[in-house]
Amino acid sequence: MSSNNKNVSYIPFHWTHPLHMDLRPFELEYFELIPDYIDRLKVSAMQPHSTTALVNGRWHAAGDSINCGLALRRVGCSQPI
Repeated sequence: MSSNNKNVSYIPFHWTHPLHMDLRPFELEYFELIPDYIDRLKVSAMQPHSTTALVNGRWHAAGDSINCGLALRRVGCSQPI
């Protein structure tokens, strides 16, 4: 995956990426409310389409390309891909 926005880059998703992100309160609750959430992240990391999006070098989104695009629009990137 590539981006036509010079501030956005994509890297392969790793299950630890969400641990370094500035998650919203409801996203933080996933770690508490879903008993096997870490295991689910590890499975997601094995999928070839899973990516982490960086905006100006900071982690902002993880998941498949559609979810990354939606999350990037949330932080003001109008042309994520």
